[in-house]
Amino acid sequence: MKTNASAKRMPLLSREAKDRTITYAMLAVIFAAVQLYVSSGKAGRSFTGLLVPTCVYILAAMSLNLVVGVSGELSLGAAGFMCLGAFTGSVFSILTKDVITATFVRFPLAILLGGVVAAVFGFLIGIPVLRLRGDYLAIVTLAFGEIIKSVMNNVYLTVDKNGAFVSMSTEAKAAHVFDMETKKDIIKGAQGITGTPRDSTFVICFIVVFIAMIIMLNFMDSKQGRAVMASRDNRIAAEAMGVNVTRAKMSAFVMSAFFGGVAGVLYSHNLATLQAVKFDYNLSILILVFVVLGGIGNIRGSIISATLLTILPELLRAHAGVQRLRQLRSHRLHGDGARLTAPAGAAHSVAHRRHKTVRHLLDEVCVLILLAHKAGVRDAPNSHDRASPSLSCMTLRRSWPQDASISPPRLRRTVAVMP
Repeated sequence: MKTNASAKRMPLLSREAKDRTITYAMLAVIFAAVQLYVSSGKAGRSFTGLLVPTCVYILAAMSLNLVVGVSGELSLGAAGFMCLGAFTGSVFSILTKDVITATFVRFPLAILLGGVVAAVFGFLIGIPVLRLRGDYLAIVTLAFGEIIKSVMNNVYLTVDKNGAFVSMSTEAKAAHVFDMETKKDIIKGAQGITGTPRDSTFVICFIVVFIAMIIMLNFMDSKQGRAVMASRDNRIAAEAMGVNVTRAKMSAFVMSAFFGGVAGVLYSHNLATLQAVKFDYNLSILILVFVVLGGIGNIRGSIISATLLTILPELLRAHAGVQRLRQLRSHRLHGDGARLTAPAGAAHSVAHRRHKTVRHLLDEVCVLILLAHKAGVRDAPNSHDRASPSLSCMTLRRSWPQDASISPPRLRRTVAVMP
């Protein structure tokens, strides 16, 4: 007889493995569907322009989920790490654009460098910050993000053959002597950075997101990740079991900062102009909304929520624009008055009167131009005088009809019969 242990068959995949397989399959299907839609030529510019920002927000949401969901701490410094990664990657790409011409070499190096710089700052900030709890941690990380934004908004970086010069004011930059032949402004203060190579593509961003998701899911299932979640559930019990809570949370915080910097690099290489004001606290709140809406601690939920909240507003905006165009077309076809298809009411009456007033003013401007032209032709004996801009207002007043209440159609007829 078979024993009970042998009768019970072990499942082929554990629950965590099934969830990861579903997530991988979902991303693969989405990538294949998007690629087929873009390659068919039916995708518009608005759709293709949303692909890279969507991947950036997905990566930022997953990175923040490591702190908020896995570690259980409220952090509002996601925009600060993205800002560090964005400026670091852009400066590296601009400086090495002529040296490393291969994009498949330069861009991965920029991604790694931006992530490492953000991770270093995350480690330095995490030493004092992770000793705080609750709202205090959120306030400190929010202040960190605002400080990073303010600093990068006032930094000036200029390079020449003698090296690089960094200043925090235009006066210090003006007092420095540069070699004008090799001088090149990289960071221009509030104007930001221009000339970053547009290396971010949907394929590259998707590969980065996929690799980041694999690393995060494996981290959550690892010994270190389980220690982080144990300290989240019960800090005292985790410490009693020998878990170094500060070290465990530091690992999640540094990893979150690294992938936040990577998201910033992808974001900066998709813009013509990179400015620090784009990384304000509103961006941190937006990423936190992605995490909360998708489910705290749920990586797949962060992917879905970031995708929906990025694409849905643009779809609604496009739908509103189409409805507006249809309304204007209906106005043009049916004319003014009672046959307008817009809803009746006081607001519509006011809008209709404004429309007629503006049209009336435009007609009068056109008539004034015609009067001025006829007056200039009549008073100017040669072509030189006709082209002269010294057409006096007195000539225009003499040509103006005496009847002030004359309608634009009658003005047109008046202009037509003028000598």
